[in-house]
Amino acid sequence: MPKGVIKYRKRALQVNDFSGLVRHRGITPTDIDGYIEYNGIAFLFMEGKHKNAAECYGQKLAFKHLVDAINGTEKIACAIVYIHETHSYEDVDVSTCLVSEVYWKGMWFSENKRTVIEFIESFEQYARDQGLKI
Repeated sequence: MPKGVIKYRKRALQVNDFSGLVRHRGITPTDIDGYIEYNGIAFLFMEGKHKNAAECYGQKLAFKHLVDAINGTEKIACAIVYIHETHSYEDVDVSTCLVSEVYWKGMWFSENKRTVIEFIESFEQYARDQGLKI
């Protein structure tokens, strides 16, 4: 089976219920829709949202803290939010989705120009330009 293809489709339909894990200040776990790790030195986190979905404040805050912690080292990281218009019963081709927001160097930026694959390729090129062997 090719890499990136869902191996256990029925399991992917299961919903993780985090309601029993409410912590102090009312925080709960969040999920990450995509994550690419390059030799332990570069990291890209991805969150996908339907174009009509509500703002993902908690997830964006979690990404901010995670990315800032990594970027405080000799490593690099960023997070993106991508949007799609796919119906709930259809697979989302993430590579073609538009990146709507990017967390990079301490700030969230609006994007809406590049697809996810275009963004990934530019992130990889940046890492190589910084001398990282990804």
